[in-house]
Amino acid sequence: MCARYEVAFPPSWVQSHYAIGMAPHYEINHDARPTHSLPAIRLNEDGSGKEVALLKWGLIPGWAKDAKIASHLINARGETVDRLPSFRAAFKRRRALIPASAWYEWPIVAGKKVKHRVTIGDAEPFSLAGLWEVWRPEPDAQAIQTFTIITTAAPAGMEWVHNRAPCVIALEHYDFWLDPRTETAKALLYPFEGRWQAVPA
Repeated sequence: MCARYEVAFPPSWVQSHYAIGMAPHYEINHDARPTHSLPAIRLNEDGSGKEVALLKWGLIPGWAKDAKIASHLINARGETVDRLPSFRAAFKRRRALIPASAWYEWPIVAGKKVKHRVTIGDAEPFSLAGLWEVWRPEPDAQAIQTFTIITTAAPAGMEWVHNRAPCVIALEHYDFWLDPRTETAKALLYPFEGRWQAVPA
């Protein structure tokens, strides 16, 4: 699973990496956690390009009766994300890239849980597979926009950290993942075999 991650890059990096003209201001966050508003990359309203939005972590499906469900939907399993009612509609139409510079897990080391910081390669930022939704507590209330992070089985050699890991989308697959016309997007939800590193945090 993924319940903590890091956003250690400024909006200017997001603009450059994703080729987006403007990015909303946000603070560097070394302990991004559910309920925080965090940057997510998605297609703009008319589908003509990408945009950055600050979305609240913890998905609230459009049909939810209240916001409490969000605490249970911070992650979505890649194996079933296209079938479960909580994620099915978003998977078809509202996929996102979640920029991250690391994620955190607490594996058991010498009989104790020890916080570890997990990165790829030379600790360069990467993009996690995500979904986003719009929810209104009442029909005429202000919309709340939320997201979830998709997980897969852990990459080879990283099972000792956790048996699940956030799904990473490679740079060359960004547009393919975001495009709602892509009917085979689920094929991208596999363990990312990069140069993962996990060190005590």
